[in-house]
Amino acid sequence: MAVDRIQNQMSDALEVLEQDGTVPDDIYSSNEIFELEQDRIFRRKWIPVGHESEIPDEGDYIVRYILEESFIVVRDEEGEVQVFANECCHQGRQVCHGEMGNASHFRCPYHGWTFDNTGELVGIPNLEDAYQGNIDKDEVGGLRQPRFDTYDGLVFICLSEETEPLEDFLGDFKFYLDYHLKRTSEGMELLGPHRVIKDTNWKIGVINNMSDHYHSLVTHRSFADVPSILPTDRLEEDEPRYHIHAGPGGLEMAETGSWFDIYPEEMHDSMREGLPEENLKLMEEKGYTPINGGFFPNFIINTTAVATPEGEDSAIGMTYVMMYRPISATQSEAYLWCAVEKNAPEKYKERAHQAFVGAFGSSGVADQDDAKNWMSVTKGSKGTTMDLRYDMQKETKPVDWDAPGTAYHSWFNEANARHFLRQYFEAMSGED
Repeated sequence: MAVDRIQNQMSDALEVLEQDGTVPDDIYSSNEIFELEQDRIFRRKWIPVGHESEIPDEGDYIVRYILEESFIVVRDEEGEVQVFANECCHQGRQVCHGEMGNASHFRCPYHGWTFDNTGELVGIPNLEDAYQGNIDKDEVGGLRQPRFDTYDGLVFICLSEETEPLEDFLGDFKFYLDYHLKRTSEGMELLGPHRVIKDTNWKIGVINNMSDHYHSLVTHRSFADVPSILPTDRLEEDEPRYHIHAGPGGLEMAETGSWFDIYPEEMHDSMREGLPEENLKLMEEKGYTPINGGFFPNFIINTTAVATPEGEDSAIGMTYVMMYRPISATQSEAYLWCAVEKNAPEKYKERAHQAFVGAFGSSGVADQDDAKNWMSVTKGSKGTTMDLRYDMQKETKPVDWDAPGTAYHSWFNEANARHFLRQYFEAMSGED
């Protein structure tokens, strides 16, 4: 059977990865492999779909997707976040066709069955004539509710009842996620999203962001050669870095001194109060700055200094969030947001969003440079299979690290890429 053959192939690939640090390139283009990914990964893992700040008021909703399946994420009249399958329990018609909006009820356009924003079935047209009273709305139930949970405001859905709880899934990576999304007591808000469909496999961008500082010197060289959007010093100096993986994720941290210098001074006290004590201690005692990272299977996050059109000297700290929704083996939809402190000055929010659009938005220079490479890797992986190398610093030993996870003190390192791929092959071969 094809499933058994692909599963065995993935098991063999895991062994080769551990020995040689290489992987077959057809994992970026094979339709057969993508078929198995849908079942083994996207229907079993916790998948982020949005952020609570996108639905601030009662009745606000967004529609998000796992693969082709549509879900309504809504804040009900009690202020609680609810998640429902976008599917009428009568004959399966989608009940919501807007991508975002505000609604107290969702009414099926087919037969008019109506649900409130807690998912309860509250109306069946012509009830007596159609069913002669032989139907009980409570027994029929309402909109189907999948497993969902939140962390740092991120909303996750899991399509499997057997998967571990979200907190266990995120594990030690929660420590690093907090750096990006728990910077104030009031939390963060996400501006966007920008959405763009790319002819690239969904895995490449996540692997890149978790581990690949190596590409910056070439791919993002234009930042140093032309009037810049990104500050160029990050490409020039021998900035000590740590590559860390923990739980399902990995990220880079740099020894840059004070992290707060890239934010307006008026935000510093609030940020210090918001960050968990252990996170703040690691930053202020060691001068470590969290930069780019992500977690398996499809999440990217990055905090860095970005210049605005006011000039390179006006570089400010900003965070962007990205999630990949696979459409096929060779095409993905990316959702990109700018994340800002909810209680930050409006002027800062405006500049941060401006910086995000210029660098990492769907038409930003950094995202365009990266996407061009990922599309080429995807295209090149079609046809004859070859092995791709993820063996950089494979023999390097971890260093002592006063925080969760395994850390490597090196300028370039692909330990986090191997961490992602190890989880990938374990899931695909049924060994997770």
